[in-house]
Amino acid sequence: MRGALWVALMAMLAVPLPLSQIPMPERGMPILYLIIAAALLLFIRISRASVPLALLLAYTLGHVIATGNQLRAIQLLLLMALCGLLFLEASALPERVARRCAWALVAGAGLQGALGVLNMFAIFPSPGAPLLALWAVGIDPAPIFKAWDVLPWMTLFSLDYVGRPAGWLTHPNYWGAYIGLSVPVVYALLGRWAGLGAFALCAASGSVWAIVSALVGLGIMAWRDLHPRLRVAFLVAAAFIVVATTVHHVTPRLSVDDRPLRMETLTSGRTNVWAAAWPRVAQHWLVGNGLGSWRAWGNEYNRRLGATYVTQQAHNEPLQLAFELGLIGLVLGAWTVVQLLRGGGGLSGGDRSPHHGMWLAVAAVALVNSMGSPTLHLPTQAGVALFAAGRVAARRG
Repeated sequence: MRGALWVALMAMLAVPLPLSQIPMPERGMPILYLIIAAALLLFIRISRASVPLALLLAYTLGHVIATGNQLRAIQLLLLMALCGLLFLEASALPERVARRCAWALVAGAGLQGALGVLNMFAIFPSPGAPLLALWAVGIDPAPIFKAWDVLPWMTLFSLDYVGRPAGWLTHPNYWGAYIGLSVPVVYALLGRWAGLGAFALCAASGSVWAIVSALVGLGIMAWRDLHPRLRVAFLVAAAFIVVATTVHHVTPRLSVDDRPLRMETLTSGRTNVWAAAWPRVAQHWLVGNGLGSWRAWGNEYNRRLGATYVTQQAHNEPLQLAFELGLIGLVLGAWTVVQLLRGGGGLSGGDRSPHHGMWLAVAAVALVNSMGSPTLHLPTQAGVALFAAGRVAARRG
């Protein structure tokens, strides 16, 4: 197969046939052919770990070529291809290296947890804050901050960011979801009580969906350790936590203007967004509207109608996948998930190690969270989910 790609490439380089949807100068087309051929070779490698994921990436590549050269679509395609390479490498890592990655995740969750607790008490540390100590020796630190401002990627050192979250804690929902992803790993590496502590920290975010997904991860890890009677008690306690969190989340919204209890209130208006998007999904139900089209549609919808404010992500990954890549993309995505979860080693059998099922539980947390949050569009969460998927593929052999 790889040899056949080179044969086709050699012929195409001699006669560069332009693609009508991608206007490029004649000398630029061979560059595009090189990129496409290299991407296909990468997808062939990825197919060793996951055939449906490789097919999804190949379909997305064809989709972008057929629908035009929107810069955002090409950027997203490149990102997806590179993430596919990371997935492949994660699936090939030795277990000892994967264990180090697990400890690194625990360390990162500890850092985020500490910063989140400080934020809850209105303490917003910043990496640039120690420079303020220069005032104590009579030196004005403002010129230092100003000098750093010339480098846009060093905005954490801007004077405007001192005393603010500065990207450490952007939103309680997303922070809580990141901590939730670490719950199964903390449980496996540090024990059940540490896992419960990590879940309690996630619950402190007050984010309903983050708590629900973290409960799933905690349940997967604890299920085999619990006596059958205690399993019933766990389910009852989990249901109580979900109900109590939902009430705590919804009550302030009901008291604002005495609004009735509706689905839009329970979901912070997300169901309104999904309802507004559905006609566009149905219009192009088979192949979708194009990679990256949700944001363009949302901006246009907000500008023209504004009846419902549409966010830049759908906060529902399956819906956004259907919107952008249609039923074909949704089926390939679902096939990828099913293949991973079915082949991930299961949660029973002879392996009684506390690490058994750890990354499968993390992948399950990400999957559940993606139903009500832009999990795969948030780099912190997407990176953890990507590694977990790679390790589940590794268990499949």
